Amino acid sequence: MGAPGGLRMADRGPDRDGLKLDRLHVPMGPVLRDWPSGLVVDTTLQGDVIQQATVRTVSGSGDQRFWDEPWLSAMRGPHVTRGEAERRRAASHLDSLGRLLGVAGWLSAAAEARRLRDRVLAAASREEAVRDYMRFERRVRRSRLLRWMLRDLGVIEEACRLPGPGGGMSGDVATRLGRWLTETGAALTAMDDASRLEDGEGPRGPVEDRPAEKVLAVLPDLLVGAELAAARLIVASLDPDLDQLRSVHEAVHA
Repeated sequence: MGAPGGLRMADRGPDRDGLKLDRLHVPMGPVLRDWPSGLVVDTTLQGDVIQQATVRTVSGSGDQRFWDEPWLSAMRGPHVTRGEAERRRAASHLDSLGRLLGVAGWLSAAAEARRLRDRVLAAASREEAVRDYMRFERRVRRSRLLRWMLRDLGVIEEACRLPGPGGGMSGDVATRLGRWLTETGAALTAMDDASRLEDGEGPRGPVEDRPAEKVLAVLPDLLVGAELAAARLIVASLDPDLDQLRSVHEAVHA
């Protein structure tokens, strides 16, 4: 029997205290505000705590990889400057920061991150971008409420570090936010670097490794035991780029 909004009716199962509580099967995505486009996390909930989670995708062909494009282009042979790549890296991180801050409910800071992203992509000067970003970064880092909200969520042990900015993603959501902030500032300061780009280290890790595939592989384990609100923050702190996923053709011939 169906339920309002297309949700299935709840069944029952034991919770962590041994009580029988309703279990509800709820999909998160693919269309949620500040949610990775095309990502679906099918969850089994008791109360608002995730007991089981599986991940599937409904988009992402691997053919158009906007954030990775400078590195992919350089690997094909054309001359790409490091400054061009760092501009794209900074914009990618600002896009992720806007998503995480939006999920956290800090809408004005999220909007500021997106304005900075758009200006960086529209060829704002290095001096202007760095000046405005430093003001934004100070504002975010000084928020005690934000740190309190994000700490101890979605902890990734150092031994299980995932590909990502600054050499990889580990720690809790607050740690990953701080790494994004640091790496964005570093990228902005390098936007005038005219030297040739000679590496494949994109915004989310080595572009040849398709980091999103590794993130999606561990995401269910990170979400089990989290409340729904915390789960959304965890997903936003990883921000997998589904454009990195292999197309059906690539998967068949891999």
